[in-house]
Amino acid sequence: MKGLNIENAWVKRFAVVLLLLMVVTSAGQARWINLLNENFELWPLEHWANGLWFSNGHYWDIAATPGGHVWGVEENTIYHPGHPMDINSLWCAGLPNDLQAGVDFYPPNFLGIAYWGPFSLAEAVAASGNLYLFADLESNAFGSGDDFLIIVSPEPTDAATWDTLYVRGDEGTMNEWRPVSFDFTNAREHETGDSISVLGQEDLFFGIVFNADADQNVGFGAFVDDINFGYDNGEFDFERRSVNLEDPNDPNLQFQSLYVNTTVRIRGRFMAHGNYLSNEVTHQLIINDVVVDSARGQWQGSTYGQQYEISFDYLYTPTDTGTCDISFRLDVYGEQEEYSEENNVLDFSYPILAENAPPSITFIQPDADGAWAGGDRFRIIYEAVNTPANELAHVSFFYDTDLDPVPSTPVQGALGLPITSVQDTAFWYMGSVPDGEYTILAILDDYFHDTRQIYAQGTVTVNHTDVETDPEGLPEEFAIQSAYPNPFNPTVEIAFALPQRADVYATWYSVDGRQVDKQFHLNRSAGNQRISWTPHNLPSGVYLLNLKAGDTSLTRKVVYMK
Repeated sequence: MKGLNIENAWVKRFAVVLLLLMVVTSAGQARWINLLNENFELWPLEHWANGLWFSNGHYWDIAATPGGHVWGVEENTIYHPGHPMDINSLWCAGLPNDLQAGVDFYPPNFLGIAYWGPFSLAEAVAASGNLYLFADLESNAFGSGDDFLIIVSPEPTDAATWDTLYVRGDEGTMNEWRPVSFDFTNAREHETGDSISVLGQEDLFFGIVFNADADQNVGFGAFVDDINFGYDNGEFDFERRSVNLEDPNDPNLQFQSLYVNTTVRIRGRFMAHGNYLSNEVTHQLIINDVVVDSARGQWQGSTYGQQYEISFDYLYTPTDTGTCDISFRLDVYGEQEEYSEENNVLDFSYPILAENAPPSITFIQPDADGAWAGGDRFRIIYEAVNTPANELAHVSFFYDTDLDPVPSTPVQGALGLPITSVQDTAFWYMGSVPDGEYTILAILDDYFHDTRQIYAQGTVTVNHTDVETDPEGLPEEFAIQSAYPNPFNPTVEIAFALPQRADVYATWYSVDGRQVDKQFHLNRSAGNQRISWTPHNLPSGVYLLNLKAGDTSLTRKVVYMK
């Protein structure tokens, strides 16, 4: 994360979220106790000014200089302007604060303090935290300058009581967000300057301080975001995480469901929290209330949790459709004293689907007798089938002058088509294809099977000089033919008939009439056409498609189920 530029502030956000997930996930169940997770986005900005801002049940407060210059929350002023989202951070600046970074200079002799608490480290054997800092500091290398400090104190408004966890007095963070880590076991004592630990103390406050020197206005203050800290109470804890189903011969091949006659190996993941080695304990794998495998041993924990996984030797092969109950249980005999026993069991109920078979295809046109093609397009009519039907599988079409798949030329617009298990059509536009005899190749892709290459039995004879009208004719009217699958996840395919070439616009709405997406499909040829839609960051529910071509618009309802 070092050297992270503000142009990539969203990367910063993502990395912090990952770190916070690691801590917060274990906060309620493991022995690492999270005290503060603050990104300044929970409450409206005016709450800060009115003294109503609080996190984890404790209020933030401020101690200002006599001139009334304080910390405040600002909105989206130092993030990339191409992302106008509600992204807040804590900002040290003078008053009035117009929330425009680079405008409100801080004054000389400024001392701004923002603090949160109280909290207790009475049960802590270790405590640490982190935040992100964006600071424009005048260097104090020559005896004057600015300082940014992180403090812990029983009385933060009294500088004589500050124990310092972190201090920065150089030229700042050079126009970048920088991660800052601090450790409560390594504070600088306010009276002697010695290194001390504040573990075991109660009624503490966490504070951030910006201290400007006495010369004229320099720079634009300091910004702080994503504050997170907590402590280790010294207890050990096992915490179950996940159960994965995998191919016994390929651990990278993961299954979301079980299939008849498909054998799987079961892998259990868990965390070991605590800075010591556990007692010898037993973890079990239970399928349909029967213990089928176990693992016994000792596991070393760590402050934030050490991740482990057990790949059980037992192989499970379903013989019929239905459901299968799988349980992964940690320390089943209670041999290790733990912070919590409630997070030792993970239960899953997996559907058992019909036997997973590789996709297949039947060519209807061209058939075994071959086909003739004139004009600028040819209809490839086929029926591709996949089992189970709702599993994501695709077919792509290519053409060549022989039966050697390498090289073959892709049929543009006929790549990655979903397999619907019903008769379907793909169009081969041949305007630039020379006259001649061609083979049609279908490549079938299924996540759980090897790629299959299947040729149509008959060939296609392209003859541009003897043009024949498309024997099936063009559609007579604009119509939505189908939305498949419906309900869908993650993608729905819309088939529609277009009587003449046109620009097609697909607008998607939520049921309350709010537009959630819009697609442009320009210069679409007449005939049977297809488009697809994959919702992004939208909840499950009913959505409406408005499909427009020329002066005509159509509506179709679809159901998105995550």
